[in-house]
Amino acid sequence: MDRGLVAVIVLGIVVALLPLIVHAIDSLYTAQQTQPLRGTATVSSATRVETSLSTTESTSSSYRVVEEQAVSHQGADTLIVSPAKVIASPGARIPITIEVLFRHTQPCPYSSWDVKIVASGGVKIVSDDGGKLVGPRTFVRHVVVEADSSGKLVVTYLYGAGCPYGTEEQVTVDIEVG
Repeated sequence: MDRGLVAVIVLGIVVALLPLIVHAIDSLYTAQQTQPLRGTATVSSATRVETSLSTTESTSSSYRVVEEQAVSHQGADTLIVSPAKVIASPGARIPITIEVLFRHTQPCPYSSWDVKIVASGGVKIVSDDGGKLVGPRTFVRHVVVEADSSGKLVVTYLYGAGCPYGTEEQVTVDIEVG
């Protein structure tokens, strides 16, 4: 009788802790998927924004990539923009790749998410494919900008309305003309 009581108590404790165990496993799984990319460094301590420090790996006759990627991961999802910093000649056309890595498969219950792009200074958007889901957890958008003078491209990923996992991720692409 005592063994049966002990077994019931142990089973009750395991069942009571099951949600915590599942949450811990889910956290480990998502942490492995959203680990910072190799060669990244934290730029701001107030907000977790990371920027790759690889230099001059991509060049063309009209622009040179100074920083390969900028990453924002303040909430559950991750925004990655490539390249992060470019030095270009006037009139250069620069392809920009925007990726959103979702923690949860899409579509999710908060499916009103959006990716907004704002060009400022002498930078204007000349081509935008609008983006598409390339997998259950990955959105990719390709943009081409033209740089007549130095400026910035601010990319903002807005979580869906009511999403408890975050509000926005934001990355700024610096384009210097010289």
